[in-house]
Amino acid sequence: MAVPGEFRVFRGPDGVAELLGATVVAFGKFDGVHRGHRALLDRALGSGRRMGLPTGAVTFVRHPHAYLRGETPPALTGLADRLRLLRDAGAAFVVLLPTDATVLGLAAEDFARDVLRDRMGVRLVVVGGNFRFGRGGAGDVVTLRRLVSVTGLDGVELGMVTVGGEAVSASRIREHLARGDVGRAAELLGRPYDVTGRLDGEAALIRIAPSSAVPAPGSYRVSIGPLRPGDHGTAAVVAVRPSGEGAHSITVERPRNGLPGVVPGRGVRVTFGGAA
Repeated sequence: MAVPGEFRVFRGPDGVAELLGATVVAFGKFDGVHRGHRALLDRALGSGRRMGLPTGAVTFVRHPHAYLRGETPPALTGLADRLRLLRDAGAAFVVLLPTDATVLGLAAEDFARDVLRDRMGVRLVVVGGNFRFGRGGAGDVVTLRRLVSVTGLDGVELGMVTVGGEAVSASRIREHLARGDVGRAAELLGRPYDVTGRLDGEAALIRIAPSSAVPAPGSYRVSIGPLRPGDHGTAAVVAVRPSGEGAHSITVERPRNGLPGVVPGRGVRVTFGGAA
C-alpha cells in the first residue's frame, strides 16, 4: 500500500496500478520542467483533487529521439534534477518509461489500453498540444478521446503557455541558451538556468557532460556551489568554452582564491545569472 505523502519513482509502468489504484497523470518529456510543464502538472493536480485520485507525471528515462532518431537534443536537466523538480511541483509519483520499442513501438490503442490503463491505472491524462504517442506518433489527445469507450481513460489537452508573447518549450529555451541569452532562458524556465559538472582538481575548471545544454561560449556571472539545490553558492565569473567531442568546460575566472564549500573532484552546480 502507498504511504500518503510519500514520493515514489516507478522505473517502468508495472506495479503502478497495483500500488496506487486509479491515477491521474501529466504526460510529457519534462526536459527542464519549465513553466509549460508545470502548467500541465498543475492541471493534472487539480483534476486529481476533484476526482480523489493520486496524481503524478509520466515521462521517459531518455528523450524519445534516442530511439526514434538515434540522437537526442542537449538536456536542460539530468534525470535526478528532473525528478526533484517534478516532486517539488507537486507530483506524488513519477513513472519513467523505457525509451525503446516496448513502449515507443506499440500501436496507439495498445499503448493507451495496456500501458496507461491496465498497468498504470490511468483514468485521466493531461498533455500538451504537441503530444504524440504510439508507434510512429500516430496517437494524440483526439485518439485518447476516441478510445474512451474502449480504454475507459480520457485525455485533456492544454494549450501552449506563453511568456511575453513567446511560447514556452524546451527547444525555445535551448535556442536562447545557444545565443547566450541566459536571462530569457530563465524567464521561460521560471528559474535561473543551471548545469552540473565536476571540478577538475585545483585547476578551477568545471567539466560539463556532452549531453547537457550549455550557454554559448562567453563570460557569465554565476553562482557555484555543491550539487544540492538551495545550498549556498559562491558568486563567480566564468568562461564557457567548447572542449572537444561535443563537451564543454567552464573556467572560473573570478574569484581566484577558491570556491568555499566546493571540493575538487566533486560535483558542482553552476547557476547562471547573466552575461559578465
